[in-house]
Amino acid sequence: MGAPTNFYRTLQVDPRAEDVVIRAAYRALMKQHHPDHGGDATVARALNHAYATLADPIARAAYNRLVRLHSARADAGPRQRPLQGTRSLVEELGEEVFRRFVPDFPEDLVRVFDFTGVLRHSPRHRLWLKRLARGDAADARAFAKAVEAGRLSRPLWGWGSDLFVAVLPSVTPHCRWLLRGPGGPVAKLSYAIALYDLRTGELHAIGRSGELPAFQPFMTALQTARPSASPSEQPNT
Repeated sequence: MGAPTNFYRTLQVDPRAEDVVIRAAYRALMKQHHPDHGGDATVARALNHAYATLADPIARAAYNRLVRLHSARADAGPRQRPLQGTRSLVEELGEEVFRRFVPDFPEDLVRVFDFTGVLRHSPRHRLWLKRLARGDAADARAFAKAVEAGRLSRPLWGWGSDLFVAVLPSVTPHCRWLLRGPGGPVAKLSYAIALYDLRTGELHAIGRSGELPAFQPFMTALQTARPSASPSEQPNT
């Protein structure tokens, strides 16, 4: 997914800056770049995005972990180049997804999922994304194992929910058995597995998946990026 945007550089502050310094820098820069004062709207949006992350202690901690993770991977050696013509997950799903969910990669699952994030302002609820190249039986089995690993990564005392999404070139019969809705009386303490079809722009989900706190923000982000996106097998509510 490439290097994360340097929010500290955007706000022109040191990564060790205290909250009061970050807030002062943001206000000073917004006075200069706010569109109402003749500034650049693109710069103002970048400042708002950076400040929204760094002003939230949980989001800032998650962002710092992502930066450290990327630096460690870069130091480990050159990464394998993607196949020619392969689009990044951000390009496939749209930037709105990655703005609504703050990156938060469990260190032992970095190479398992393409993206792991917590719902902004509600970090107990997580989104897990993994691109499957073919959608065959082997891909389905591998994704099931990844889901199991993701569920085990949550501390026993840490309540919350998980939405696992397999991103597929097209949904195949090999993967439909993966679909799962939340179990138990409280969706916020459960998980669901959904399938996203890149060809049709449909999110396939079953049961009470729509009750997960991460589901509707993810669905809205998809529809913002791809207006034709729609839920298939919409959960019963």
